[in-house]
Amino acid sequence: MIHIAKGATIGSIYGLSWIAASATALDEHSLVPIGIAGGIVLFTGGLVWKISGWKTEMDSWKTESNTKLHEITTQIGNMSEMIQRMMRERKYDSDSLRSEISETKLPPNPPVRSSVYTPLVLLIDDDHTDREIMRRNLMTFGFRTVEASSLIEASEILKSHRIDCCLLDLNLSGNGMATYGTDTIIAFVRDYPNALCVALTGDEDPSVKNQALAAGADAFAFKAQTADPGYLPKIVRTAMDRHAMKGTKNL
Repeated sequence: MIHIAKGATIGSIYGLSWIAASATALDEHSLVPIGIAGGIVLFTGGLVWKISGWKTEMDSWKTESNTKLHEITTQIGNMSEMIQRMMRERKYDSDSLRSEISETKLPPNPPVRSSVYTPLVLLIDDDHTDREIMRRNLMTFGFRTVEASSLIEASEILKSHRIDCCLLDLNLSGNGMATYGTDTIIAFVRDYPNALCVALTGDEDPSVKNQALAAGADAFAFKAQTADPGYLPKIVRTAMDRHAMKGTKNL
């Protein structure tokens, strides 16, 4: 387009020069068409020149836009690649950390030694179910327990353990040695006069409680209430406190 504009301009200049050179041979009527033709040639050349300039500017703008677009696309690609690399590195770090944590073996916790003494209670009852109820109730409130089904088994345990309190059922028939009522208390107190003894019975007769206490029991509990939370532990704790005070007075 630029070459066409240049050609038209040069042609117009040559045409005007030729007209000027031959003006003497032309009359005044011939000059009007020639002037109009020259004006058209000049206008056309200028228009072509302007259009070629516009196209040049548009081509330059298009080239610049393509360059900027390419730069932006390149930057976006670089950022995308960087983000993916960071995500891969972060995933690798997370997997490594998780693997290290799973493979790390923590040292075992040392056993906790409590300075608070836990009383040991001997359950003497020939009924396994009753012993289980009393054991669970006492352990819930911080007592340790050991069990016997007869006075013979209780005797062996008392020889090998430091018993803080004995829960003694008044009616025993274990190991072929049957004892009933106050005879059980009397036999136990005779063999273990310093032992703390809490009498147990399923009899609801209030006189049984008085007879047991008179026979040597330190405290008394009804079996029907041993399943109630806190009932038996409270009786044992109270009996232990009274027994400790009684022992202090005797010193």
